[in-house]
Amino acid sequence: MKPKSQKKRGQIDLFNTPLADLLSPRHELYQLANLIHWQVLDALSSEFFTVNQDAPTLPTRLIASNMPLNFSTER
Repeated sequence: MKPKSQKKRGQIDLFNTPLADLLSPRHELYQLANLIHWQVLDALSSEFFTVNQDAPTLPTRLIASNMPLNFSTER
């Protein structure tokens, strides 16, 4: 059974809003994320975060954003 086709309305869908539209481009973390060369970071970290047979690799952005949280909560 195919899903029903959704009619396009002139309204913005509340639950399908792009994330970039919800974030403030003036926020310092937003600006920092645009300054980082993510492809270079992917290439440099690829040897440390390789594919395991049991689980796929995680995106570099996710790993990089969780590292400070991990160190700040560890005691």
